[in-house]
Amino acid sequence: MVKLLHIFYKEWLKTRWYALFLLVVGTAVCTYLYMDVASSFKTTGAFDYTLRIMYSNPQANFYRSIMIYFPLVASLFVGLSQFLPEVMDKKIKLTLHLPVKHNTVLFMMQSFGVCLLTVIYLAVLTGFFITGLTFFPAEINAAFAISLAPWFIGGYATYFMITMISMEPNILRQIIYSALTYFFVRLFYTGMLHGDTERLIIPLVLLTIVSGITLFYSINRFIKGEL
Repeated sequence: MVKLLHIFYKEWLKTRWYALFLLVVGTAVCTYLYMDVASSFKTTGAFDYTLRIMYSNPQANFYRSIMIYFPLVASLFVGLSQFLPEVMDKKIKLTLHLPVKHNTVLFMMQSFGVCLLTVIYLAVLTGFFITGLTFFPAEINAAFAISLAPWFIGGYATYFMITMISMEPNILRQIIYSALTYFFVRLFYTGMLHGDTERLIIPLVLLTIVSGITLFYSINRFIKGEL
């Protein structure tokens, strides 16, 4: 157990400043959104603004779309800060030679990344929904939650794919996996209206769980030195 806690501490040292940066950015986004909604309520009226939020052109819906790429960016920061430095500096070989099974080491590294992303997501979503509960009815906030869910689930899927790509020893395979990741992550950006992705959430969660296993395929190739 102590050795596993050491792995968590090592991962925290690598990612702490990136996590702080993401929390600052997320707080800034939520603060700006709160100020924007408060200003819009005064200038256009609560009723007209709420109708625009719910029924206007989805691509122009600033209230929801301000969050669209935050999970993706957060997963890139966390995943790359965890795995890329160790792989580039070849320190990952030292990590895998710890007196712990290499699959256990990678699972703990991945678990830390998931936990860190969860903390960041929850902090930002809390700010987002405080704004929503301040200005909009509960039913509208429920629709917002359903609409946001695929994007944040996709953040986890992106993180898992980054870990797989980072550990892949073959550059050509990395390029192919990166292209596949692009089309895979696009699946999480479906839906045009508030609340219209409800039936997609469970399939997307299952796809994300499957993507979490891909790291162990790459690490076994890495350990064997396959090209």
